[in-house]
Amino acid sequence: MVIKDGAKMSKSKGNVVDPNYLIEKYGADTARLFCLFAAPPERDLDWSDQGVEGSYRFLQRVWRLVDEYKDVLKTGAPADKLHDATADEKPMIHKIHKTILKVSEDLERFHLNTAIAGIMELVNLTYKFIEKGTLNDRAAALFRGSVETILRLLYPFVPHITCELWQALGKDAASIGASWPPGTTNW
Repeated sequence: MVIKDGAKMSKSKGNVVDPNYLIEKYGADTARLFCLFAAPPERDLDWSDQGVEGSYRFLQRVWRLVDEYKDVLKTGAPADKLHDATADEKPMIHKIHKTILKVSEDLERFHLNTAIAGIMELVNLTYKFIEKGTLNDRAAALFRGSVETILRLLYPFVPHITCELWQALGKDAASIGASWPPGTTNW
């Protein structure tokens, strides 16, 4: 059930949010992300215009992450295994793997809101990682791995934007949903 302003949404109460308005203003992915993130499936969804705005801002952050760094993300060969990672790289590697595990487990339990929250944390750490300095070959490969993981993990929730961003990276649109990110990687 969807609650708005403390009451159940209904036509008779005149408190229904028009989905066409949301889709026109924010896009279908924003509306979908808000509904999945705002409440677990077993609880009522308390409608919030600020929550919709927050979902929109998050997707814009993901868009900027790809758009601003697409040259780095599209070029360069993947690095060898990062078993000898630097002190700056280790938290990033750990977070990527921890997020893949968390989202996988949360999806199995149908805890979609916490799965999305985990992806949001990875996006935040990815921004911090790239803001630390220049991206040498190893750091760029780790950054690419993080962004590709973010897009693959977000794909079940927001397929339109992730597919478009995947293509912006020069990848085949059909390949984004072809496989789940592995728990261990070879970047």
